[in-house]
Amino acid sequence: MAVCRLLTAGRAACTVATLSGLLLAQAASGPPQSSKAAESPSGVPLKAVSEFDAIQDPRARSAALFIEAGKVLQHPRCLNCHPNGDSPTQRDEMTLHRPLVVRGARGWGAGNAMTCVACHSSVSGPTGGSFDDIRWRVAPAKMAWQGLTLPQICAQLKDRRGKSDTDKMLKHSVEDKVIGMGWNFGPASPPGTQKEFGELMKAWVATGGHCPNTGEARGKH
Repeated sequence: MAVCRLLTAGRAACTVATLSGLLLAQAASGPPQSSKAAESPSGVPLKAVSEFDAIQDPRARSAALFIEAGKVLQHPRCLNCHPNGDSPTQRDEMTLHRPLVVRGARGWGAGNAMTCVACHSSVSGPTGGSFDDIRWRVAPAKMAWQGLTLPQICAQLKDRRGKSDTDKMLKHSVEDKVIGMGWNFGPASPPGTQKEFGELMKAWVATGGHCPNTGEARGKH
């Protein structure tokens, strides 16, 4: 099975790394998941938006919604693609990505060989997710999250001012297939589902997009 399309010396490293990663993920994933587990692959739920309706103060409700969404934002699956350096990390341990890749000018990797999609394509994950047609990429340097507190991540998201930026952020959260792969590939998934996460993010924006601990959020990041 062809798991890489590299035509350079990087092919061997990519093939070994990809096969090793798939075998480890398959071994760790165990037997097929039940329908309940498929709805929430991690087995850890996210609170529904309606569970925050009892919070009367609008700012407090907005901040609480973001804290709940933060369970996903601060999960290794998200942080791995939002590195504070030029290379992504991988797995729950957030070790440096192997083979070594860099962000590149557009976030898709460097050159024509060591791009994200060179390895992350035409492979079905152990939980059924497919890499096909997914624009794998590393988040822009200005969206580095590793090492930040949740209030700092919140402030960073709010720095992307304007309705257009907000709409793009929500579309990324709710619809982007590369985000969905966080739940659909491998044994360690973020809490809840992409849909539940997206609903929390939409509700956070709709309630004013307030950050928790705003004093800390304004600190250096």
